[in-house]
Amino acid sequence: MTVSNLGGLYTDQGKLKEAETMYQRALTGYEKALGPGHSSTLVIVNNLGNLYRDQGKPKEAETMYQRALAGFEKACDPNDYQTKKVAEALKRLIRSVTVNHNWKKQYFILRALLRPPLHRALGIFTWYGS
Repeated sequence: MTVSNLGGLYTDQGKLKEAETMYQRALTGYEKALGPGHSSTLVIVNNLGNLYRDQGKPKEAETMYQRALAGFEKACDPNDYQTKKVAEALKRLIRSVTVNHNWKKQYFILRALLRPPLHRALGIFTWYGS
C-alpha cells in the first residue's frame, strides 16, 4: 500500500491528522520523483485540498485547489476530467465559504437587533453560545 493510499484510508476512517501526514509525505516523494507539475503529483495536491476542506481549513484548501488547477491546466487539456474535477471542487469551496461568511454576518446582525432577553425568550441562537 502506498503512502498516498494510506492517506485515503485514514481520511475514510476520519483520522484526518494522520491522513494529512501521509498526504504530505506522499507529496514530498512525488515532487522529488516526478516533479511538481506531474499529474500524479497534482492528484495528491488535490487530495490535500479535499482533506483541508474536510478539516474546515478553507484557505489551505483553496491554496491546494488553485495549485492543482494551475498544474492540470498546464499539463492537460482544459476539458480534461481531472482539470474539471479540481475546478468544480474549487468552485464549491468558494461558494460554501461565501455562503458561510454571509451567514455568519447575518447571524451577528440579527443577534444585535434582538436584545438578549428577547432571543433567549424565543429560544433563538441559544445553540450558538448564548
